[in-house]
Amino acid sequence: MNSFLRRGSYWSSRGSDDPETPETLVYNLTASFCVITEINLHPFQDLYDPGFPVYSSGFVRFRMGHPKSWRELNYDFIEAQECADDKFIWTYTSPVYPVAQVKLPEPVVCIGGYLQIELLGRVQKACDDKYYICVAHVQAMGRKLSPAFSVEFSEPPNDVSLKYDAKEFGSLLSTGGSVSRAKPS
Repeated sequence: MNSFLRRGSYWSSRGSDDPETPETLVYNLTASFCVITEINLHPFQDLYDPGFPVYSSGFVRFRMGHPKSWRELNYDFIEAQECADDKFIWTYTSPVYPVAQVKLPEPVVCIGGYLQIELLGRVQKACDDKYYICVAHVQAMGRKLSPAFSVEFSEPPNDVSLKYDAKEFGSLLSTGGSVSRAKPS
């Protein structure tokens, strides 16, 4: 975790009077075609407030997919963390998990390189009497399938083509692949 003015850095939601208000975070993975085996999500704990509160969501759900339109994808919405449902096709949606259990029950193929994390429910109020969710760290772990395999998207009708490179596949097998990590776009 990075620090700024001796305080941990983190993402924070806006305050809400309703503890059921959800939030979403969208990440652009380092590979557009990969297998995700684990997602680490660490809520922020405020070590400067009495009681050291943890600003966690109660539950979490993960989505993986690709933009509906690569040409029209505007990265400003990722920085602003606006709703992404109308901008993406989610090819995988996980069950809802308690925040304490965020290991995927089985590996998931991510086609398109985007991960959305839905944070469901708020459990902690701040001094302004509003509920918040704060995230200190997110990490998606798995293996890249590219460049041995790659995906191409056509617009419209949003067809997806899988390409195979035998030379790269042999190289991938000999090195054991590499880990994909989520990083903010």
